Amino acid sequence: MKRLICFVIFIGFTGLSGVGLSYNITYLVQGEVRGTFLMVIPYRVCFEISGSADFKAWKNRFNQYEFTFDRVNKPGYLFRSRGFRARHFVIVAAYHEMNELLVFLVDKLNVLKNRNPVYSEHMQRTRKLLIEIPVEQAGGIRFRRDQFGKHDHFCFNLELRPTFNQSRAKIDFNVYRIMIELLKAFNHSCLPKNVSDFNINHRYEWKSQWLDFSENINQVAWLVATFIKRFITFKQKHPFRLSYHLNSMDDAFIEICGEAHPEVKVWGGYKLKNFYRKVRIRKSDRVLVEDSIYLVIRNQKGMGGGAQIILKLNQGDDLR
Repeated sequence: MKRLICFVIFIGFTGLSGVGLSYNITYLVQGEVRGTFLMVIPYRVCFEISGSADFKAWKNRFNQYEFTFDRVNKPGYLFRSRGFRARHFVIVAAYHEMNELLVFLVDKLNVLKNRNPVYSEHMQRTRKLLIEIPVEQAGGIRFRRDQFGKHDHFCFNLELRPTFNQSRAKIDFNVYRIMIELLKAFNHSCLPKNVSDFNINHRYEWKSQWLDFSENINQVAWLVATFIKRFITFKQKHPFRLSYHLNSMDDAFIEICGEAHPEVKVWGGYKLKNFYRKVRIRKSDRVLVEDSIYLVIRNQKGMGGGAQIILKLNQGDDLR
């Protein structure tokens, strides 16, 4: 059924007119969580996940961007601890070129060891797993962005070819599904009410709608490791709003920034502390140049993590 739905959407995309644009979407999710289950079982979880892909985009007749997956431009990876005390680690990486992927794994593990000296001894026994991404599968991920900066109509049909037995390895590789869940965090208009064309006064400041990211946080966490779903459900205690303002405007670009420091509880002692969004538009034709989100969740001891996703126009963007 999913393949049929994606095919129908693809047929719809082929009817789009205008010049295509090329975008890159890159994200990083990382963090460390420590605590005690049932007051007696200590646990420690360390993780880092990243993915990057190029997309083609066209504007439809409703002035909405239709994004469709083009290619994976660099390896995506999942690195995390295994077991309750983070004494074992696994890294799973995916790309279309296996030799480049092997080199990437060695380099990435060296970086992670240097960044996490507490775990470096245990990382010597890190399990390394590879996944091949077939090159010819344009359209494996699709979504729509409206003129206000909100994303919807997601479709995922990306083929991955593990070089290992997934059921035996007991590890989930959801790097590109996590990308979709982070794209869903663009769930509100970045523009003032009754404004749709970025005609904004320099002194203009405005508030977003009330926002709740409980579902986004849960979906990302559960895709990082399915066992989390058995123990943790995140719930934002109350909604909050972003404060937007026109950050800069010159002859070339318009830049809008939104931020909030809600200090709102999402689970236990963990709070969503900071949330930022930056949108950049090319002034001459109102083409989207960049849209990014960055958020931080931590407790009083500094445990927790953050996520960043950047949607950015590639250089040489015309695909005539």
